[in-house]
Amino acid sequence: MVASIRTLAIQQAVDTLSIAANKAAASLVALLDDADPKVRLAAAAKVFTSITPLTELHELRADIAELKEQMSNGTRLKVAN
Repeated sequence: MVASIRTLAIQQAVDTLSIAANKAAASLVALLDDADPKVRLAAAAKVFTSITPLTELHELRADIAELKEQMSNGTRLKVAN
């Protein structure tokens, strides 16, 4: 019972933060059109520094999902070189 309540609370928090992250990303993108070149440059730099960790996280999740699929199928695990 407590575990399911905790799981629900965490999921609701993640959902709320996901909505906030989308708003923050939209705000950052909007700053790319700001009249001040310093603001545009700072926004562009933030976009580039933010995208790499997000891309890496997405790739890691895909790799984990693939490994789980291989394990559940009894397939011999493939190791990248």
